Amino acid sequence: MSKLMAVIPVTDIHNAKIKIADAGQLADGFELRLDFLSEINIHEIRVLREACHGAVIFTLRKKAQGGFYRHAEKHRLRDIEHLCELKPDYFDIEYDIEPNFVDHIHHKFPDIQLIASRHDFAGTPENLAAFLEEMQQAGFSQYKIACQANSIIDALRLMRFVRHMRDSVALTGISMGALGESSRILSPVLGNQFTYASVHEADAVAPGQLTLAELVNTYQVKRLNTQSVIYALLGDPVAHSVGHILHNQAFCMLACNAIYIKLPVPASELPHVLTHCRVLPFAGFSVTMPHKQAIMPIVDEVGPYARAMGAVNTVVMREKKWLGYNTDGPGALHALLGDAHFSALENKHLVIIGCGGAARAITHSALERGLRVTLLHRNLAKVLQVASELGCEAGDIDLIKQGNLSFSFLINTLPLHAQTALAGCVFSPGAVVMDIVYVPRDTFVLQQAYAAQCVCIPGYHMFIEQALLQLKLWLGFATLQPLHGVAEMMRHYFAE
Repeated sequence: MSKLMAVIPVTDIHNAKIKIADAGQLADGFELRLDFLSEINIHEIRVLREACHGAVIFTLRKKAQGGFYRHAEKHRLRDIEHLCELKPDYFDIEYDIEPNFVDHIHHKFPDIQLIASRHDFAGTPENLAAFLEEMQQAGFSQYKIACQANSIIDALRLMRFVRHMRDSVALTGISMGALGESSRILSPVLGNQFTYASVHEADAVAPGQLTLAELVNTYQVKRLNTQSVIYALLGDPVAHSVGHILHNQAFCMLACNAIYIKLPVPASELPHVLTHCRVLPFAGFSVTMPHKQAIMPIVDEVGPYARAMGAVNTVVMREKKWLGYNTDGPGALHALLGDAHFSALENKHLVIIGCGGAARAITHSALERGLRVTLLHRNLAKVLQVASELGCEAGDIDLIKQGNLSFSFLINTLPLHAQTALAGCVFSPGAVVMDIVYVPRDTFVLQQAYAAQCVCIPGYHMFIEQALLQLKLWLGFATLQPLHGVAEMMRHYFAE
């Protein structure tokens, strides 16, 4: 079981004790980064050591490996030996330290487990096995490697390596930087010996390090183990999404041994990401822009409904195959129309702004319900082609600015940054207007619709409906009934 360690940058003893207290019971133990101190005072550090509960790691990192120790190496080795007198459970020592010194410490303090650590701040080596092999020597009982992730592929490669090695060596592998965040969240799933976190955001001592509260409360890492399965959002960008908050709460409510993370994946990396994820315990994905159409030829099979829609927003792993589905269309229509009878909708006019994957899916579902659909876009040639494929009407966005386009329903699928193109739109009073963008709640489109006395539906309604359908697919439920409590939780979250 991976130990969740609160990393304490010890700049002074008083503040360090406050941070230890602030960590409370969230942490299983503490890594005391003593290299932040200008001088080592054994008596003061003894007080700090006694203030810690659980496992304790001492680290006196040299500058060449990303630390802040100020004095000569000879002085540092002497300080390490003196600090060992305080009997920490572990001492993190760089892999390239003098081997004779490692042997000396190991034999003098046999109860202290020595961790050999190695950092690569430039990137992630292609040959991680050789990278680790160079570190191994007698005296070390554990190993820690931390490499800069310059892509999501780097992070996934390191995760695969750690998981592969977990039964043969006591190892902790971390990808540094924003693109390596997923490796920190998934640490218990990979089989890492330690999961590192800061107490406060400002205390992070490594790029990409998360806080204890984020790991425990949002990602619920204390529930995770090497048997946990992973779900993820694939898109670019993904920072705005709150799916990781809601899906992880849902897994907790449903007692599922699963976690949901966000992976920012550029279009060029999408095929390679799915290849790596196939080897790791990924069980499914949410798919957002710009991958809803691009992922279709990459997955093993696409369901008939998603193929007809021309877009995939949900992927499920079944019998070692990636299967593509779409919950956008049904989710959007249920959010817009609720349980309205089909007969009441025939020939009602729905205007959809945009012609990407979400617009395609919604159009398909709307046509099935008997609605008349018009797609609008700035690129007339593009929207005419999509409309021809789907069997609906199309036009330039300027149509809605001219005031002669009457409609009962309107759905905007344009991202937030593109909505200024809709300035000056004329909305039909009393029409039902929905934006699939849910952050912020009152988008540029909805603000105009409110002013025109329309009935407005914020995008989170669609998010909830399509997310419930995703959970149904991922978890193999026959109906949505088992997700009633999850639906209420999601509605409460957005209502706050």
